[in-house]
Amino acid sequence: MPPFPPYKEMPKLSDELSQRYDSREVVVYAIINSEGRFEQLAVKESPRLELNAPILHALRRWTFRPAQLAGKPVALKVLLGITLAAE
Repeated sequence: MPPFPPYKEMPKLSDELSQRYDSREVVVYAIINSEGRFEQLAVKESPRLELNAPILHALRRWTFRPAQLAGKPVALKVLLGITLAAE
């Protein structure tokens, strides 16, 4: 069973960054551990370095129902595409 995030916090970006990079994507590599928390977060692609810190900060607060294999929680490597949206 794949992991599922019942809680997600969206990054807090300035209005200027939100509007300038609306619909652009930041790609993040991570491991979701067997407790449902991110480990080893790393930005792989980003339209601008200023976006990385707030996105990583928000992702560190996400929680997941962990992935399961044979009914037991397991760690899982993931690539996430975070699409930026102007508010």
